[in-house]
Amino acid sequence: MPALIPSLARLLVVYVPLALLGDNLFGFVGIFGAIAAANILMGIPGWRWNAATLDREQAAIEAVPAAAR
Repeated sequence: MPALIPSLARLLVVYVPLALLGDNLFGFVGIFGAIAAANILMGIPGWRWNAATLDREQAAIEAVPAAAR
């Protein structure tokens, strides 16, 4: 479920308004630009979220004593 929220946000909050704006300003090419912009704009927070999750998991693994592994 958590991955669904950013995906829907990318589609409904970022992509659709950018596609409408891009279509009005640049025509058909603006829609492709909106796809690229939406993927970049939502990819950066996704990358940071993934990095934070991996850091948290790594810290949890390192907190376990070596003898218990």
